[in-house]
Amino acid sequence: MKTIALRTAEGRFIAHEVRVAYSLAARLLALSQERSLPARAGLLLNPARGIHTFGMRFAVDVVFLSRQMRVLGLAPRVQPWRIVLAPRGTGRVLELAAGQIAATGLQAGTFIVVESNGSRCGRAALRFSLKLPLSREDRPY
Repeated sequence: MKTIALRTAEGRFIAHEVRVAYSLAARLLALSQERSLPARAGLLLNPARGIHTFGMRFAVDVVFLSRQMRVLGLAPRVQPWRIVLAPRGTGRVLELAAGQIAATGLQAGTFIVVESNGSRCGRAALRFSLKLPLSREDRPY
């Protein structure tokens, strides 16, 4: 499974080893086979509109992302055996170790940037477009 690193547009690292689940089977099983999730690891469900924690043995922080990787909503410390519906516009969901939302200072509206860890897999790269507002100094007019 492909791994990527995620950081905010401002440069704060969110997670260094994030697995990306593209297939339906990978998204359905997700973290249910794991005993824990390390603090700087995560799972990006692509595409996803909500999550369940059926079969999981630990709580997770859930970050709902638009297709442009903008944080739309946050669900800290989701316990096992729960269903969490995503906010409108969600295209991807990031699952992190419980407590990482607070530890990294994630907030709604934050843009997440993807950095490849250099690993290759047969799947297409994660695609998105990122449009940030220009500061006054950067505007061409």
